[in-house]
Amino acid sequence: MEKISSPEQLNDYIRVSNPGVWMILFCIIILLIGMCVWGVFGRFETTLEVSAISKSEGTIYEDGTPEQIFNNPQREKTRAFVKRLRAVEYQINSADFDLYQLNTLQG
Repeated sequence: MEKISSPEQLNDYIRVSNPGVWMILFCIIILLIGMCVWGVFGRFETTLEVSAISKSEGTIYEDGTPEQIFNNPQREKTRAFVKRLRAVEYQINSADFDLYQLNTLQG
């Protein structure tokens, strides 16, 4: 900051920060306003529309919603698969879980 050397300079503006800092501050304020608006009016979808497909030997064997496939399967192969799924319960404690290795251990 320059020294004020005369009383006439008392009314002059002293630049304390550069315009880039003001732009960053402006962007942060806009971001905070956007977050507040999202907090009041925004929403996340909590349900998803999904369909389940049972494939056997490369062709679609049975399709429908997960409730239809797992609670009321129409074909015998699907019923056997669902029965086998319900009979097996494992707790997964690691992100390195290998489903294929588990399948070979059962078979």
